[in-house]
Amino acid sequence: MRLPGGSLTAQQRTRFALGLLLLVAAGNAHLIVAELMRLWDPGDDLTWEVQPYIERLAELRRQLPLDAHVLYHPEGGVLEGDGRRELFLVRYALAPRCVTGSGAAPLVLVHGAPGDDLRGMTPVIDVGGGFRLYAEKAAP
Repeated sequence: MRLPGGSLTAQQRTRFALGLLLLVAAGNAHLIVAELMRLWDPGDDLTWEVQPYIERLAELRRQLPLDAHVLYHPEGGVLEGDGRRELFLVRYALAPRCVTGSGAAPLVLVHGAPGDDLRGMTPVIDVGGGFRLYAEKAAP
């Protein structure tokens, strides 16, 4: 790189490179601090209100044993997007009970209308707020 007034000496090139390096490092530090501030205060778009779930599932929480294994079917039946968010909130509200989103379990918690995959299950409790608990039918 040729600048007006002659070429740069080795010491000048070193200073120029260090200056650029410090400028890039300062920019990166600014971005990192900005991301850390977003983690500290995520704003309204990332805030999940768990309290309504805790209140709606309080009766179920009292009735379920601590070692219960529950399969959760979200409203709409899909564990993507809002369904995954609901699964997280239900897990938090029913902790330390094991709540899964897939597989088999003796108890099924349904939010919304039950699907056809609940054949062979019997309703146990209507929790309210659209939540109902089903259990496997006992063998005769």
